[in-house]
Amino acid sequence: MKGAKKRKPSVISKLANARLLAQHGTIRKSVPPTLLLTQSNLCWMVEKYSTVYVKPNDSCQGKGIIRIDRLQNGSFLIRTRDYQQQTRCKGKRNMWLKVQRFLRKRLYVVQKGIHSVTRGGIPYDIRIHVLRVKGRWQVGGMVGRLAKKNQILTNRHSGGMAIALDDLLAQGLGLNQIARDQLKRNLAKVGLIAANVISRVHPKWAEFGVDVGIDPRGRIWIYEVNITPGFMNFRDVDKRSFQRIISLRKIAK
Repeated sequence: MKGAKKRKPSVISKLANARLLAQHGTIRKSVPPTLLLTQSNLCWMVEKYSTVYVKPNDSCQGKGIIRIDRLQNGSFLIRTRDYQQQTRCKGKRNMWLKVQRFLRKRLYVVQKGIHSVTRGGIPYDIRIHVLRVKGRWQVGGMVGRLAKKNQILTNRHSGGMAIALDDLLAQGLGLNQIARDQLKRNLAKVGLIAANVISRVHPKWAEFGVDVGIDPRGRIWIYEVNITPGFMNFRDVDKRSFQRIISLRKIAK
């Protein structure tokens, strides 16, 4: 209707947040291609990228996520988080039909998969926990997360295991001290920019968990921004950051 006020997208919308982040010049190249899930969009994505993830647009804790890997001879491997299933099929039409079996009545997105794995081939990501304290965004801590064997996700609710960031970068990725320090600075920068970008549209939110992966070339990719980040992973492997987050939360109140 003419003159109607444009509705602001929800802060939990993965698609809306990806679009916001992609508009920022500094981190635009850190946002994986993310589209609304339709048959045509999914078929285009699996043709262009070897791995894609289908995610509910408004879920958390990894619920409802599906991973699709393109295999040889036009075949696909489909794995789910919730149903602990994997199935193979041939052809995009069959792939779409099988994916639909796992979908519920809600919006989904399809996102390019990032090959973020350790030297031993274990999928990992990194949680950057950021808080706004007296108007300024700060990094409370950063922690690595490793996927459980044969799982497609790394978070605690999906069976993932926390690992101290330095241990992940040193043992998992084989980086020396100089490379680790530089990467941690880059990670912090990405997390702070992401928080600033999202909070400009959603100013009441003062705490985010920015989940990122790192491809074999060392490029950082922002998977998504969580609005209610837990911090038990820090308690398990990084007590200093755990206490820092608690302290910053108290100051921010």
